[in-house]
Amino acid sequence: RCSAQAAARSALPAAAGTRRDDERHAGASRGFAASAEGKTEYQTFLEKEGMAKEYTPAFETKVPQPIMGMAALGMLAGLTAMDVLIWNEEVIVALCFIAFSYGAIEKGGPMIQAMFDEKIGGIQESLGAQTKAEMNVLKALKEETIALEASKDDLAELLAESQLQVETQLDTSMLEARGRIIKALKE
Repeated sequence: RCSAQAAARSALPAAAGTRRDDERHAGASRGFAASAEGKTEYQTFLEKEGMAKEYTPAFETKVPQPIMGMAALGMLAGLTAMDVLIWNEEVIVALCFIAFSYGAIEKGGPMIQAMFDEKIGGIQESLGAQTKAEMNVLKALKEETIALEASKDDLAELLAESQLQVETQLDTSMLEARGRIIKALKE
């Protein structure tokens, strides 16, 4: 019976997983937009870059933030009531630091990401302009090389024609000189 169940499981298509797997692949746990194939933007990026790997977050939560906040306050109240948590300046500073870090990551993260995306766009644009300029220079050099090769062939043809004309004139001059010598000897 176990082998029949294993065979039935292996016959299922790869996309038919548990609900949790389907949600994870759809990117619901981290807020990534999911494509029609169920892959997140992050997975698509990794595949394009040749670094495809399974996205497995270390910590998944489906609890809304207000409920998490209430649970944290309840936990702090409970720890205070049991005298585990003593409210002195170190604890207050630590809690303020945790709250600041959370706020900075949640609220400042998109702003910092937008700043870096803007810088990346500027760098890519400047590299694109530089690459275009280099390509234009290479095209001009290629055209110049082709023109030089054509002029080299033209020069070779011109040189051959000139040599042929010189040889023809030399032959004609020699024949004329022989004719004069023969004429002079006959007289």
